[in-house]
Amino acid sequence: MSDEPAPIVRPRARRTAALACALASVWVVAACAAASDEPDDPGSDPWREWIRPDAACPATLPMSPDSYPKALREQEGKSTWYGEGPLWVDLAGFYDAEQVGGTVVARPAWWTVDAAGEATLESGPPKVTATRLDAPGHEVATVRRGSERTPAYWPTRLTYPDVSCWLVTGELDGTVVRVVVQAP
Repeated sequence: MSDEPAPIVRPRARRTAALACALASVWVVAACAAASDEPDDPGSDPWREWIRPDAACPATLPMSPDSYPKALREQEGKSTWYGEGPLWVDLAGFYDAEQVGGTVVARPAWWTVDAAGEATLESGPPKVTATRLDAPGHEVATVRRGSERTPAYWPTRLTYPDVSCWLVTGELDGTVVRVVVQAP
């Protein structure tokens, strides 16, 4: 045993350090996902015009179409999916935003799929939240009733105060999907 007193660690310092570590790991994960999922031909995907990851906001890029569940592969012309297991989001909804007054409103569609990869509303809506990465801010998304159209999905609305960088988290039955987006 040492006779030296243990250092004093203040709770606020612990929270700040934990938040810094969490943000750093999110940025590293997003950057790794972005690097590994890029197709060989950068001109082949129209989303490259509006998703531009940079060091200030390492936006999540869509995953390879090979990893999409069956219901998402059947969506003609869509190559902007990100997710895993039963929970997926169309990244285009974050970038096809509109200015409403002094805010930016994004409407991403969250899809829930069953074990066979088919779209389903059976598991209920995902919980969606957003945390601002470039300044203080937090937003809880409005998740509306599942679409009555086939295939089914969960229309969502996020309102951002201005152009900013956000970590958006979707949760469903133990599955957590996190994406970093730049609010246009």
